Amino acid sequence: MSDDDTITGATDLDELRRYAIAPVTGVSDWGAATSSGRIRPENEDAFGHLDQHLFVIADGMGGHAGGRMAATTAVQGVLSTSGTAGISSLPDLVRSVSAQVRMQTCARGFENAGTTLVITRVLQGVVTIAGVGDSRVYRLRDGELTQLTTDHTVAGTHALTRYVGAADGNDVPHVTSLAPQAGDRLLMLTDGVFKQLTDAQIVDALDGRSAGQGASELVTQADRAGGRDNATALIIDFAAQPAEVSHV
Repeated sequence: MSDDDTITGATDLDELRRYAIAPVTGVSDWGAATSSGRIRPENEDAFGHLDQHLFVIADGMGGHAGGRMAATTAVQGVLSTSGTAGISSLPDLVRSVSAQVRMQTCARGFENAGTTLVITRVLQGVVTIAGVGDSRVYRLRDGELTQLTTDHTVAGTHALTRYVGAADGNDVPHVTSLAPQAGDRLLMLTDGVFKQLTDAQIVDALDGRSAGQGASELVTQADRAGGRDNATALIIDFAAQPAEVSHV
């Protein structure tokens, strides 16, 4: 994540725009798919989008009902809270959503519920990613898969060290910003996908497929590989955007 078009921890768009390449790239296609898997009785994953500028996935924890509520509340909170007064950055947005999740789940008696959360924002040629927990975002460029997020887990275990809805403030996101290139593909995945498939299998599953087809194929292959967890894939494709034409 240290290449010259990726900045870890950066949130200032004015600073980031100087890293964007010309012509500016934007979202050309996207698609998503989800499955409860072959073992779990309920799907505690959730995803959503706002136009082609904001994408979000969440993987709930804390029991079937509590996890599902936490993930759904987080996704709805991101989409409804983004752009409101007082929310000036993705960390601000995550903090607000985490409080919403905590309030809603505790009100229903799910005090141990929480969720992973990954937000991808596309704005004026810059992509900013905020992640809490162990759901991931990868970049696929020229056949090479690169993880852009950081897992918040105890080494050697699946235990989360940060999650949305945490009572102790352990909900601070890892933020990464980058200037995408035409042809780049971002993969937002819950662990039910990337723990079932190797990087090579993920790349192969996407070859020759559109964003929607690729997302469906990843989820299908995760189920075929065991389907031990809920699986969600959201794929975003980027292409060069036409320059604005001035009419006199």
